[in-house]
Amino acid sequence: MENETDFKINRARIQLQAEQPFFAYLSLYLKFCEDKDTQTFSIDADGNLRYNSDFALMISEKELIAVLCHEILHLALEHLDRRGNFDRDLWNRATDLVVNTLLKQNNFELPRGCIVAEYYDKYSFKSMNGKIIEIQEVSKKTAEEIYKIFEKHLPKGKEDYKNGSYTRFDEHKESEEYRSEEQVERNIKKWKDRVQESYIAGKYKGNVPKGLDRYIDNLYKNKVDWRYLLEKYVQNIIPTDYTYAKPHKKSNSVGYYMPDYIKEKIDILVAVDLSGSIGKEQIKEFLSEIVAIARGYQDKIDMTLLTHDIDVQNDYRIVNVNERKIVELKMNGGGGTSHRKVLEHIKEKYPRTTLAIFFTDGYSDIESINTREYSFEKLFIINENGKKMNIKDKVIQL
Repeated sequence: MENETDFKINRARIQLQAEQPFFAYLSLYLKFCEDKDTQTFSIDADGNLRYNSDFALMISEKELIAVLCHEILHLALEHLDRRGNFDRDLWNRATDLVVNTLLKQNNFELPRGCIVAEYYDKYSFKSMNGKIIEIQEVSKKTAEEIYKIFEKHLPKGKEDYKNGSYTRFDEHKESEEYRSEEQVERNIKKWKDRVQESYIAGKYKGNVPKGLDRYIDNLYKNKVDWRYLLEKYVQNIIPTDYTYAKPHKKSNSVGYYMPDYIKEKIDILVAVDLSGSIGKEQIKEFLSEIVAIARGYQDKIDMTLLTHDIDVQNDYRIVNVNERKIVELKMNGGGGTSHRKVLEHIKEKYPRTTLAIFFTDGYSDIESINTREYSFEKLFIINENGKKMNIKDKVIQL
């Protein structure tokens, strides 16, 4: 039988579902557990969220919603896996400031006394020598940048939770079992995938937390290879919505009915530069990445695959994409390079194209073409030693 605390938590999650799709989606991956040894809430990198029932009942429902989103953001921004050799207490303080400031900007009602930037996006605290230190433009700083300021002015390992009106409402726990670097990376990748899916769900509902883009883009820029950027880009144009026709697979585990997400299939066009400047290794590299796209999106896309040099040489339509179909295709090319004719080919023969992905070494006429004349989205992927392209479209270097 559902007790009063469980009812309150589930009601808060249902409210998130109606108002905050980004947080609602990620809340499905939290594993809730009452824990009398926890004074407030505690979260670990695996998403285990322990709570003190008395504390959960004491705070208001709006504050509870903010606490749940606070824990979700620690996972989304990798705060529990990024600490490294940083002092635990100062790192916790820095990450709490980042998360709470973001929540405040999005009008969440935080528990009283927590660490958060006040007016004019500024946070003040008292240093070891009694001097008042101000951190300006908190919302524009990463947790690492804020940590360095704290490290300079506060003692390590001796955090005073009341210093500067700082009251903690959660603990950041280490995982219960030792994890190798490989396990940590797998966990980071798992949460990145979840964040990506929730971000898209929120975007199509027109409700992504204000200020979140900058934090996520900063993490992706430094830590994720081009495949993840491509995946994020493709996901952005796959139409997504809720359906109550069937429950989300997590409904049984969370104890109440959650809608599933539906995604329509889209057409993606891939154009491969096989001009004379492209060697066998580059062709092999391009094909391996196209196979990766097929493997990752075989239930979501149909693909048109073009090869070209100056002219379009091959035009293959691949329904129900899989890697075997791609590997068995004949690839022709070998002359000079032009993207103008392949763009015109797409425009005339495939006017409903949503996204065209171009694999190239960058040595072409592309910089002389006004690509804005072509209504579909364009993504150029240049091989490792290729020429940097100065164009307005999205470019990724292998």
